[in-house]
Amino acid sequence: MTVEKKVQLQSREQYTVRDLLADLKSIDPTPSVLNRVASEVIYFQWSCCKTDLGDGSPVTSGLSQLLAFMQGGYEQLLVKGELWRANDTPRAALNQVEKALPPELMDYVLSRPGVYIHSVLDSAFAERQQEVMTYERLEKGIRSEIEKSPEDPDLYNKLRLLLWILGRHRESSEAFKTAKKLGWKPEASRLVTI
Repeated sequence: MTVEKKVQLQSREQYTVRDLLADLKSIDPTPSVLNRVASEVIYFQWSCCKTDLGDGSPVTSGLSQLLAFMQGGYEQLLVKGELWRANDTPRAALNQVEKALPPELMDYVLSRPGVYIHSVLDSAFAERQQEVMTYERLEKGIRSEIEKSPEDPDLYNKLRLLLWILGRHRESSEAFKTAKKLGWKPEASRLVTI
């Protein structure tokens, strides 16, 4: 992803879960961006459904699944090295979680006004662009660290995560392969969150 990437988010009067996920896919969200949307949109809806529909509702349980993914599951997949292939993009991760959600959830209309959800998505995209600029500045430093310690698997893992956040998934995959070859293991990694 480059900073110049333009995303035109459609304004809607109301959003279904499917609409929200489609717009999120166009943003290519990182864990922090997805967590923000979860906190500002999904948590509220889950809380309402828990009260109105009960825990046994497929909508409530689906929102619970989605919330768990957005608030930590996604990040853990990335940190533990489960998202490492060139095609393991944010869109692919969201597609995977979407397949596991109850079908009733996908067409469920979120109760927050469309203008509110649209503003959350707009600010999420702005946050995503800011992340890219920040991580582009960090890349030079990590590459410099690697030059000084070329056998350190944790440095290659850091590079992998940085490149993944920048949307350079092919390069990220190569850094992951190098980290693994040098002995990187998720259980021994010093990095537990990003």
